[in-house]
Amino acid sequence: LLHEASRFAIGGGNEEKIGQLLRLSFDEWEEERLAFCSEVMHFIKDIHWLLHSHSVSFFTNKHQKQMDDDDFRFFTSDPLFPRRLLLVISSVFPDMSVDVEADDAEKESLLAECPLRVMNILKSARRLGLSRVMYPPLEAAIEGRGHQMARALSFGVKEKKQVEMDILSSAVDIVLKEVDKKREAERMYVEKGEDRQISADTKRESESKGEVKESGKEDTKRGKAKKKKRTIIDIGSGKGYFLQMMSYRHGYDSAGIEASECNCKGAQRRSDAIEKALKNEVKKKREKEKEKEKREKKGEREGAEDEKAESGMNGKEEVGEADDKIGGIDSSGRRGSSTEREEECSGDIDFGRCITIPSYLKLEEANIQVPTLLSEVDMYGDNTQICITGLHPCGDLGSFLARTFKCLCDGGKADTLMAVSCCYHLLSEMSEVEVEDGKRGYPLSHVFHSSLPTLGRDARMIACQAISRWTTSSCEEVRHSQTYRAMLQVVFSRVFPADFARYSIEERRFRLPRRGKRDPVFAEYCVWALRGMQLLHEGDDEKEEEVRKAAMQVYEECMPSSKHLAVFWALRSIAGRVVEAAILLDRHQYLRENNMEAALLAIFPPTISPRNMLLFGHSQNGAHVHA
Repeated sequence: LLHEASRFAIGGGNEEKIGQLLRLSFDEWEEERLAFCSEVMHFIKDIHWLLHSHSVSFFTNKHQKQMDDDDFRFFTSDPLFPRRLLLVISSVFPDMSVDVEADDAEKESLLAECPLRVMNILKSARRLGLSRVMYPPLEAAIEGRGHQMARALSFGVKEKKQVEMDILSSAVDIVLKEVDKKREAERMYVEKGEDRQISADTKRESESKGEVKESGKEDTKRGKAKKKKRTIIDIGSGKGYFLQMMSYRHGYDSAGIEASECNCKGAQRRSDAIEKALKNEVKKKREKEKEKEKREKKGEREGAEDEKAESGMNGKEEVGEADDKIGGIDSSGRRGSSTEREEECSGDIDFGRCITIPSYLKLEEANIQVPTLLSEVDMYGDNTQICITGLHPCGDLGSFLARTFKCLCDGGKADTLMAVSCCYHLLSEMSEVEVEDGKRGYPLSHVFHSSLPTLGRDARMIACQAISRWTTSSCEEVRHSQTYRAMLQVVFSRVFPADFARYSIEERRFRLPRRGKRDPVFAEYCVWALRGMQLLHEGDDEKEEEVRKAAMQVYEECMPSSKHLAVFWALRSIAGRVVEAAILLDRHQYLRENNMEAALLAIFPPTISPRNMLLFGHSQNGAHVHA
């Protein structure tokens, strides 16, 4: 099912293409996937001008705008802007829901009139971007396992995070149970093969002595002894929300490895509080069940006595039946429902252990460091199999999980990886920082390293955009904020030309203060921003007046082109889908190059969690999951 969902994601929402991919054999699918990766890399090279033309420099570096005025005019001439823009984009991308309505005839007309260059970018981005729509059979399988989250687990967690934790934890539970089931089936098959070597005479002799049953019991005990113990680890676990879900809802032993000692202490306090709260809830539930059973028993006895008084001997028989039910066994020998509930409540609570370990992992030592850390807290032994999970690991941490998983698999210590990544702009690349070849965040695979070695910060920034959340009001807000920021760049270059030339491109774009009140009047906005950038100082009235005059002049020159900037920003954001596909396909290909099963699929609803692509990996050293 995971491999089918992976083909569904690469199909990009095209039903005909998805149908073709689902019919491919495993070898044909490998060839198709590599060809898809090649197309992604070529497209990124072709639109390099768009990916690296930052909207902040829209007015200062006009040579970056390689689009014709006609391309803009089709959208900017719309009196209800951005209605036409949203309709065209939503018509091309089925996973995008917008707050504008139009009939099919109007949508077809707009698509026919849309400039060819813009339409080619949109269609290529849809074809080469991964589909964020969940594969329907997978969605049904996960929803069938979901249940309401306990109040103790959801306390202090935002609703979006609760949905992500609920779905991912259920998916991990389903996958691990399936993996363990297949491993157990393979073990049983091997044992049966060994049993077939016993001669028929020996079997008959054992049967005559009644030793077959005992031998079977010993085999069962031997099978239980061989069964692998499961431990889940989350590297960079933060406050431990996801680990606590796996331990206290699904019963797994879970360990978080977190570099921040403050986060470790907070996570451990929360784990202790959750365990205490859940035990209290179970205790109260047991007390209520016992009270209910007492009332039921009392009512049954009183009813039985009344019937005895009325019907004589017939009443005695009914009382006997009632007493049998009170004892937990009805006349057919089956347990009554009240006794079942009491038996369920009387056992120990099946919680897994949840521990957060303060440590900083080193990739070259992970194969020894991870088992050592787990052994110190009694979560690892010769019979333990590790599953690595991650809910939105940022930047290089997502790549680090894949590398660590490979390292542990080489030693036979791990068998499953399930991670949903985010924050691609924090990835490290060879061209930007000098890092060792084995520690960079991108690229990991030989395929992407040889054909598309770098992306750049601008491209990775737009890979984080979420077009599924676009609305008319959000587009207008972006248009206003992006236009102000781009016009501020012009004011900056005119009033402080020496500083503008001295700062690097990155410093020019990102020196704006993140906190403080933004004035809706552009001139006041410029004064506030330049003060925050420590270019304009309090008491310098002459320079402040110069800034205001320049701001008024720039406003008159550039504000009429604000719609052009909005269209440009939208196209860049859409192209970011292909950049995200390149980053994730690189990790997928890295696992395949190391002889592991791998799948890439949407796991969350895109409107709730735009970063919803799950990377699944399975080591062939353990139980093999066939495609």
